[in-house]
This record gives sequence, C-alpha cells and structure tokens, in this order.
Amino acid sequence: MSEEQRELYRRFMRWISRHLVSLSCVYYHVDNAGKVTAGPFLAACSGFVMSFGEVWYLITAGHVISGKESLNELFASPNVKIVECFLVDLFGLDAKHQNTIPFDYEGSIRYGVDKDGVDWGFVMLNPNLRRLLETNGVVAVAETNWMLQHRVEDFFGYLLLGIPKESVIADPSLAKGDSDSYGTAGIALLQIKKLDAVPEGAETTPMDRFIGEITNLGELRSIEGMSGGPIFGLAIINDQLFYWVVAIQSSWYGGKYVFGTLVPPVARAFYEALVSYSPPEITGETVPDEYTSDD
Repeated sequence: MSEEQRELYRRFMRWISRHLVSLSCVYYHVDNAGKVTAGPFLAACSGFVMSFGEVWYLITAGHVISGKESLNELFASPNVKIVECFLVDLFGLDAKHQNTIPFDYEGSIRYGVDKDGVDWGFVMLNPNLRRLLETNGVVAVAETNWMLQHRVEDFFGYLLLGIPKESVIADPSLAKGDSDSYGTAGIALLQIKKLDAVPEGAETTPMDRFIGEITNLGELRSIEGMSGGPIFGLAIINDQLFYWVVAIQSSWYGGKYVFGTLVPPVARAFYEALVSYSPPEITGETVPDEYTSDD
C-alpha cells in the first residue's frame, strides 16, 4: 500500500468514525478499607450512536453493559473506586474539540442482554448529550439504515470498527493529580470476510449471527475491546459506494473469527417496543377537601 493509499484509508476511517462514541471511565482498585491498591485504569468501551425517532441511543454489546466484567459490575464492586465517567466523541473527521463529556452512568437509562446469539445493549442519551455530540460532528445511524437493509442485494465487503483494549492506556500522572488527560485510546478498522457457516469448534446459537473472518489484524495482537463496535457492510449502487451497519461485534474465536449480533432484527424489535410503549397516566395523590378552598 502506497503512502497516498494509507492516507486515504486513514481519512476514510476517521470519516466513518463519525458514528463512533466510547463510554469510558477512570477507576482504581481499592481494598476493603477504601485504600487504593492499583491504578489508575482506563476503560474505553466501543459503541456507536443510533437514532430511534427523535431520541439518540449509544449502542454497544449487551455484555459491555451487564454480566460478568461489565460496566454494571465495575460500578457495583466495593473494591473499585470510579473517579470519572465520560463519553468520548473525538474520533470523527469533523470533530472540533478534544474534550470529553461527563456522563452519569449510574443515573442513566440502560439495558444489556447477552443470550442465545443476541448481544445487544444501549444507553439512552438525553437531548443535551445529543446536542453536544452533534456539535462535535457525531452522526447517528438512521432508522432507514436498518429498515431498508434487506433491499441490498450484494455486499462486496465488510469492516469492523472499534477500540482495541491494547490501545487504551491510562495516563499515570492521574495518580499524582497533575494531569489534564485521562489517557489515550486508538481506533482500528479491520476488513472482514463474511462466512456462511460457523467455524469448526465454535459455539452455535439459536439466533442467527454475523460470522466473519479477519483478513488481516495488522499490528494488533487481538480485537479484545472491540465488542460493541459496528460491523459495516459495503455495497455499490449506481456507481456510488454505500454502507450499512449490519451487526454489532459480540465475540471472537480462534484468533481470527468474529461473531456479531445482526442489527436489523434487534433494532426492529427495539423500535416496535418503543412505538408500542404507552406510559401510565400521570396522576398525583388526592388532596382531601378539607385542605382546599373554594376561594
């Protein structure tokens, strides 16, 4: 690959990263007395933004939100001290600032499931967070991207985008309290060859999944940490290149095989649940007549 091609690839990666947002936190390990025993550590979870109606959601793998070694478990642990939680939205080509966005994870509306081949999680983003993300060039994946995906007759290639764990490094100066940086986190865009069958020895699931093979890891040792990242499908229609988010990276096997939760069925189920949801009638407690006045 020539230097010109590398630069084009880097620019394309930055451009398609306009959907990428990382839910991140800085934390320490502490003993039962609250004394710091190790750290600081930086967790940077892969995820991307989708819109359902007027509301934006940060989409990731379900096991990132709940279950063993999830964010829920991290925040609930008595031997973990969370010092900061924030959104990172600076990966896109049009990002205007490098600041992170403070985020109240424990107070957020969130959900995660990892069962039978469905590994889907979301965190609801309020209007102010949406405004801040939009200001920095973040673009939500629209409903038409998954609703009309079945019309695409032939994807010629697939790409996995995410934040490898090995690229995430906490700034050691945090422990001294003299750093304005939480650390660094890099992104990776990997080419994936779609497979029609589960590789021998890999787990099968009741629900269909995206199955692919990484064609080249490049300088990466593994894709650990990229769970929750989008898997894009590429197609050319009328001589124009288009892309769709076809799956959410869920797991990998044998060092090169990837499995993803298919976006159209889970997004449709989520959309239909939102549409059918009817909040209860808002009523207050009745005030007895003796405490009211006709005046």
